Amino acid sequence: MTVIVFLVAGMSSRFGGNPKQMAIVGPNNETLIEYSVDQALKAKFSKIIFITNSKTEKLFFDIFGNSYKSIPVEYIEQKYDKSKRTRPWGTADAISSIQINEPFIMLNGDDIYGEETFQEGYSFLNQQKEWLDKNVRKFPSICSLVQYFSNGGRVWLSDNFHLLTCLKMSDQIKVFHEISNEEIKLYFPADKIPEEIIFSFLRALAKKNLIARLSSLSDERGLKWNKVRIGNQKSRWGSCSAKGTISLNWRLVLLPFEIGNYVILHELAHLRHLNHSSEFWEHLNNICPDAKLLDKKLRKEGKLIISLGHQP
Repeated sequence: MTVIVFLVAGMSSRFGGNPKQMAIVGPNNETLIEYSVDQALKAKFSKIIFITNSKTEKLFFDIFGNSYKSIPVEYIEQKYDKSKRTRPWGTADAISSIQINEPFIMLNGDDIYGEETFQEGYSFLNQQKEWLDKNVRKFPSICSLVQYFSNGGRVWLSDNFHLLTCLKMSDQIKVFHEISNEEIKLYFPADKIPEEIIFSFLRALAKKNLIARLSSLSDERGLKWNKVRIGNQKSRWGSCSAKGTISLNWRLVLLPFEIGNYVILHELAHLRHLNHSSEFWEHLNNICPDAKLLDKKLRKEGKLIISLGHQP
């Protein structure tokens, strides 16, 4: 995927406060930013990201929506502490807000670069793909839920996974969702922050799903727990207290179903052995025969997922 990132979070204070990118410059009322986007698409970029501020996001969404000429469009707000600053930090802070884990070209949204510039940028990304991929992998994994699901992230409510599609609706008042066999569609108003909407939705969905899975797995194996908590742990998948309280990380629904169930069974095994002794592993293997293999898979596949949804 070849990504073009436009910086459009500026305050345009020297332009009367009106976004320069929205200035009408074309014979048919085309805006400045539309020229740049169209030139990027001619160069065959396959995804657009706008880094906006709280006031400009809706303006851009009204023009480009979730998809523009069949190309996916994403909006990420550049946040800042308004009690300490009157405007966002500069370019470096804007770049850090996207937490992108793939090669991209970044441009100011209020400049005209010309078709040749976009074509050269696209060619560079493709000609240097191997070198870029190698160096991108050196950086920390993404922790943005928006980025994760934009790149094909999955939700596991059963043996079959669901893809999560987020759709901003400019005329929508309430958040709602639709679940089909293979997809979850999450609809929300354009003035809401996608990361917060996804986080709240998934945590509520996980609470219902994980409690049901815990009840089913414990009943099948004759294990009785006292209380259950679905939390937002930063580094632990679960825990079990001496009083029989099972705590589970809501991100378990983002792991393949069998791995998520392994974590639940791991904590249930602690009802008998509150340690990781040989007796514990023997008991866990009795109730989960593939425990050792699944534990290895958890360490490998869980590294990225455990980081999702936390503020950097």
